[in-house]
Amino acid sequence: MKSALEDIHYIVTITGYYYTQEAKGENVHEYEIDVPLNHKQLDDDKVSAISLFKHNYAPVMMPKKYPDYTGLYTHKIKQTQCSEPSRLLENIGLMNFKQLVRYIRTNGLPVKHELYDDEGSLRAAIRSYKKDAEGFLKVQKITQERIGPTLAKQSVADQMMEQYGDSFVKGKVTPLPPAKKPTAKVELDDEELALAEF
Repeated sequence: MKSALEDIHYIVTITGYYYTQEAKGENVHEYEIDVPLNHKQLDDDKVSAISLFKHNYAPVMMPKKYPDYTGLYTHKIKQTQCSEPSRLLENIGLMNFKQLVRYIRTNGLPVKHELYDDEGSLRAAIRSYKKDAEGFLKVQKITQERIGPTLAKQSVADQMMEQYGDSFVKGKVTPLPPAKKPTAKVELDDEELALAEF
């Protein structure tokens, strides 16, 4: 008899690039593949969908879907569907970068997402914080000091993206309303008016 956890199923859509045997410069192609998982395969603190895909699924699924496949180049989670959607709110192993940032904000975690450049490193940071908060915060502080100027630039970019949302991607950026020019009331006497007209 199946347990309740085995009845929970996920479809994780993974995208990225893969290698082929073609000539250099032409040997990298895009892919998108749906990976079926069940809850028993996932352990929130140890295993991610990406890890399962890379080690267990890609060697079997990729050559079937892409006969010219020779190896993975990049991989990221595009989206995840679940037979029990509430499970997606807490399982960081199934989240993409944007969802991980939302998870950090929702749960008030002091993990600075700007310091991490991909979902794997951000996911590892969240796990590290949960395992040893004090140790993690010390390391994060050192990392932040090391890449501070880059972080400041990223913060401005994040604010702009938050303001404009997906309109950047769609190419339809709504222009800002014109800035109001400061005006001041100035009273001129007759002599000053004569000079101004000259």
